Amino acid sequence: MTSTSTMASVAFAGHRFDVEVDQDFAVEQRTHLHSFAPETALSPPCGRHTGIRVHHNRELFLDRITRLQTTQSLRVEPFREEPYLFARVGDVDWWRPDPRSHLFKDHLYAQDSTGRVHIVLHPDAFRGERYLLRVIREVVLRCGEHRGWTAFHAAAATVGAQGVLIAGPTTAGKTTVLAALACHRRADLVASDRALLTENATDIVGVPLSIRIAGGTLSALTPREALPPHRVLPTNSVRTRRPAAPRRTSPPRSRPRSVRPPRYGSRSCPSYATTTPRSASGASTPKPHGPS
Repeated sequence: MTSTSTMASVAFAGHRFDVEVDQDFAVEQRTHLHSFAPETALSPPCGRHTGIRVHHNRELFLDRITRLQTTQSLRVEPFREEPYLFARVGDVDWWRPDPRSHLFKDHLYAQDSTGRVHIVLHPDAFRGERYLLRVIREVVLRCGEHRGWTAFHAAAATVGAQGVLIAGPTTAGKTTVLAALACHRRADLVASDRALLTENATDIVGVPLSIRIAGGTLSALTPREALPPHRVLPTNSVRTRRPAAPRRTSPPRSRPRSVRPPRYGSRSCPSYATTTPRSASGASTPKPHGPS
């Protein structure tokens, strides 16, 4: 089955990706891909490239998923904490989401005998454009390790001409510090959760990942604008409230009351003071690279 497609090439962490997408899905995929593309310095090229084909076709998806459901498979985790069922059909390796997992069952991954990666999407896939970045992320990490680079579970930014690496476990506050540097020191983002340190420890290379800023991060920062106080910002937890008791209603008055409207502008809105973080020590830091 053939369909009209478009081609695009983009580099991340020095690795070139040649992406081909069905025409009816090209705009959404290209927009999402370019939002992660590097904007500053590019990383040293590795000399390798990976071909990726994104299929956005209902008939193709239903045909492949029907075949895979009757094929013997093995449970694996190609991505972190994301279980898939692996199967080989002919000379093609396939990965489909485990039906017992939390993953959406609207996509498939495959790799043919030439090494080209295929992403087969159902047309009704929820945010189907994000699956391409998952493949790119894994290839970037493996390519970096092959080059002798060290992967860190860390955020990274540039402040002026210096690079800052913010390491720590989950929920340690890496995103909060990163947001504070961007807010108060005009830092440029390099990485939000995964960063690569080159072999000679002179460059920091970002891995393309989305940034999730929760209400706790926003409440920890002193806003520059008149934002609501932290107690009304959203949090990760959801609390259920008991239904309120019915209120007693008083009988209507015989004569309507006159209400004086409030006078806006008589006093200014409450202002929020801004703080400037102290500058870091003068120790030498590695030269940063953008999230390439």
